[in-house]
Amino acid sequence: MVSPEFCCQQEIAAQMAGISQLLLHRQRLHQKLVENQAQLITLQASVSGLRADIEKVLPVHAPLTLQASLESVARLGYGYLLASGSEIWTARELLFCFQTMQPLSLKISVALVLPDAISDGAIYEVGEDRTTITDAPLFSIERPRPPGRHLRDPWRVA
Repeated sequence: MVSPEFCCQQEIAAQMAGISQLLLHRQRLHQKLVENQAQLITLQASVSGLRADIEKVLPVHAPLTLQASLESVARLGYGYLLASGSEIWTARELLFCFQTMQPLSLKISVALVLPDAISDGAIYEVGEDRTTITDAPLFSIERPRPPGRHLRDPWRVA
């Protein structure tokens, strides 16, 4: 006959083995958690770097009205032109046209991407969620061209 002490010792040994297994499993899970946290930190750094790169390429601007955008372009000075299709205007000309013919259009929300030393800018219509409605801009903003860098008129006799 097996003594009750022996049964208790076996039961205790089985429970201890189970506890050891649980502790080992907990240790492995903790190690995986630490590894995943390290990967998450690396990914977050990557995402932050990508955001910074995207903002360098296409700066994020708070939406403005079309009127405020045209006024900003007008303040850039002489030589900046706005183009849509085959039409070209100065910002002041376009602002005047909208004020006299379509004043409600001046209140639409737009994103203004100002030209820089390398590239032209654009005015995009944006929705309530501050994303562009289409990939095509309402107007492209052309930088002033240095003298002598304009395209030659092919019909002009030199």
